[in-house]
Amino acid sequence: MLWIAPMIVCVVLVLAIAAWVGSVRFNSLCLARDLCKEALRQLGAVCRERHVVVSSVVCVLRENGRAADADALAAVLARAERARRAAVDGPCTAECAQELSAAESALSNTLVALLGEGSGTRAEAPAAGFVPQLGALEVRLAAAARYYNHSVHAYSSRRNRPLSFVFRAHFPVMPVLRYRSAGALIVIGAHT
Repeated sequence: MLWIAPMIVCVVLVLAIAAWVGSVRFNSLCLARDLCKEALRQLGAVCRERHVVVSSVVCVLRENGRAADADALAAVLARAERARRAAVDGPCTAECAQELSAAESALSNTLVALLGEGSGTRAEAPAAGFVPQLGALEVRLAAAARYYNHSVHAYSSRRNRPLSFVFRAHFPVMPVLRYRSAGALIVIGAHT
C-alpha cells in the first residue's frame, strides 16, 4: 500500500512534464506559423507598392504613344494583382503561391523587356524615371520572398519534429515561393 502514493506522484509528475512540453511545442508552432503569415503580408505589401509604380509606368507609356506596350504591361499587372490578392487575402495554398511566383516573375520579365536595353537608351525611354525605383522595389521583393521562404522552412522543420505530430492537423503545410528576380532590372536601376 505504501507504493501507491509514490506511484501517483510519479504519474502526476510525468503528466505535468508532458503538458508543459506540449504547451511549449504548441506555442512554438503558433509562433512559426504567425511569422510565415507576417512574412507573406510583408511580401504582399512590397508587391502592392510595386504594382502602384507599374500602373504609373502604364500611364506614361500610354501618354507617349506606346499603347500596345502599355496594354501588354497592364495585362501582366492585372494577373499579378489577382495573384497577390489570392495569396495574401485568403489562405495561401500551393497553387496560390505558384501563381504569385509566376505572375510576379512575369511582371519582372515584362518590365525588363520594356524598360531595358530594347527600349532605346535609358534617357530616351518614356518611363526611364521609374527605373531606379523599380530596381529598388525588385531588390525589396526578392528579399521579402527570401524571408518568407526562410520562415516557411523554419515552420516546416518545427512541424516535422517528432513531438509535433499531435498538432499537425492544426498546423497546415505552408507553400514555398519560387520567385525568380529579374536581375537585369536591378542592374539597370543601379546604373541610372
